[in-house]
Amino acid sequence: VGRNSFTQLSFVTQNYVHELVNDAFRASSDWLYMGKNADGDLVFRTASYLEPAREYIVFTKMTNEEQWQRTTNKALENREYFESMVNPQLSIHRGSRTYFRSDIYVKRDVETNKSLLREIKAKKYYLFLFAQKKNPIPGYPAKEIVGLGSGYGGTEHGLTFRAGLRYDSKTMFFDFERVGQRFRAELVEVYDPLLRKTRLVSKHLHPEGVETGLVAEIWDEGDDR
Repeated sequence: VGRNSFTQLSFVTQNYVHELVNDAFRASSDWLYMGKNADGDLVFRTASYLEPAREYIVFTKMTNEEQWQRTTNKALENREYFESMVNPQLSIHRGSRTYFRSDIYVKRDVETNKSLLREIKAKKYYLFLFAQKKNPIPGYPAKEIVGLGSGYGGTEHGLTFRAGLRYDSKTMFFDFERVGQRFRAELVEVYDPLLRKTRLVSKHLHPEGVETGLVAEIWDEGDDR
């Protein structure tokens, strides 16, 4: 690899990535190697966007085929469980103090009453919405809405959201662990020797981290319309 050049990854076998290469999603089937992340995974991204949190792939090393099969099956199971939720909601809290709590039904368009599930599955993107200013007229959409959204995928532990559910510039939730009928992410601080600074990561991936008390949970409230 010379100066101003990259190692390129191209998918030549038809798969889900190619389904996104269209006018609606404007994706790509060619990816450039950007280096390793803090966990030693290989990171590839497209040349379509300059922003760091757009269109990228993370490769995690598997030790053998049995682990690959087990991880893939569990990841698929967890993703399908999330997609089967009727009304997923998100809460971010520390102890008894709640920072964010979604309360809007996203899987159905409130104006046309049509299901959005097909679009959500196609994009693999979910948006948790909170009615910051409710409409005084019952049944009408809220006047002001705030939301946290991200692409999602299944993992052997639960779910991963990339580029992350960002509460603020420092507090971002990526990896959730499936606990019963919920997905839970508790942030801990770990020191990154490469970046020479601390970062917030999920406790189930880094149990050695320093606890912060920040927790995000996803659960299904069912059909509350």
